[in-house]
Amino acid sequence: MKILIVDDNKDNILFLETVLKKEGYEVISATNGEEALEKLKTTRVDMIISDILMPRMDGFTLCRKVKKDENLKDTPFIFYTATYTDDKDEELAFKLGADKFIRKPKEPDELIKVMQEVIKDAKKGKMSPGRPELKEEKDVFKLYSERLVRKLEKKIEELKSSEERLKILFEFAPDAYYISDLKGNFVEGNREAERIIGYNKHELIGKNFLKLNLLTKSQIPKAAVELAKSVMGRSTGPDEFIINRKNGKQIILEIRTYPVTLRGQNVVLGIARDITVRKQAEEQIKASLREKEVLLREIHHRVKNNMQIISSLIRLQSRSIKDKNLSDMFNISQSRIKSMALIHESLYRSRDLASIDFSDYVERLTTHLFSMHRIKAGTIKFNMEIKDIYLDINRAIPCGLIINELVSN
Repeated sequence: MKILIVDDNKDNILFLETVLKKEGYEVISATNGEEALEKLKTTRVDMIISDILMPRMDGFTLCRKVKKDENLKDTPFIFYTATYTDDKDEELAFKLGADKFIRKPKEPDELIKVMQEVIKDAKKGKMSPGRPELKEEKDVFKLYSERLVRKLEKKIEELKSSEERLKILFEFAPDAYYISDLKGNFVEGNREAERIIGYNKHELIGKNFLKLNLLTKSQIPKAAVELAKSVMGRSTGPDEFIINRKNGKQIILEIRTYPVTLRGQNVVLGIARDITVRKQAEEQIKASLREKEVLLREIHHRVKNNMQIISSLIRLQSRSIKDKNLSDMFNISQSRIKSMALIHESLYRSRDLASIDFSDYVERLTTHLFSMHRIKAGTIKFNMEIKDIYLDINRAIPCGLIINELVSN
């Protein structure tokens, strides 16, 4: 069985083709009424499924022509529409000779069921193909015009409603929204844009951003580059700009721009957000972190110095000890303290106070141990394979002590 699908939407055609072919039907398609009639001249089909709103020739006109054609009038004709969906549309469809009127969307199983019922009734002779009730062209034209006018009125109402909703969203958006032409002249702005810069939009309409006192001199070249990108159809941002408000106060704005088309004109949509408070908070946090970093470095420096003093005191004390075993114990303690002191020294020198370069630390520790134990050059060769390993103080100290014990023994 061969079915003709007539729809200007390729996705709808693909959907119907998938559903119908899965059921074993052969499918051909057309994107409007004129194309469908051309195909019907050379191809016989068992059913026509047509949308209504299409370019060049709509579904109503197609149905009228099919039902007036002696060779096609007995072909079951089903309307499948998402645009003309009220009762008057359905009434007109049947008066033009349609056999079924289905509103989109429809579940595939339901759609197949309706089609199978039409085919079944047609085969059993229970269904007489739809016959046009409207004989006179003037009657057809009158009803068709009424439906078309009503549809256009509805579309206009929907567009107006949509435009009003978009205008409300634009006007009351939490960020500043503005529109400029490709020369940088202000076209439109919302309430937040007025509040941020202190000017009302009527003071700015038609004026050029680059020539106004809004931008500081240092920001003008940057703004010119961003405008050039917009002219080339590229989005920009987020970029930070220092802006002069009407009252002379400077603020920092984070601005994004997007090339858009408005009433056939290429314009730039800008979205700006006042980040002055955020930047001030960031600077305060950075200053606080710098203070804490200095304090931490000082702490590590002092801990290292204190451990160095303890190590020196142990070394002085060990000089007066004659017992070798006892002297060795003092040396071991001194070595362990030195290994911990080196950790704090490494952190003091490190750019990152959270971790140390363990390779550098091990090299310095082993050099100290070789010197402390008076190992002659060339007696013991030390090979080290440590790359890109960074440890925090809680891991570095026990690892340093382990290395100290391994090398010392």
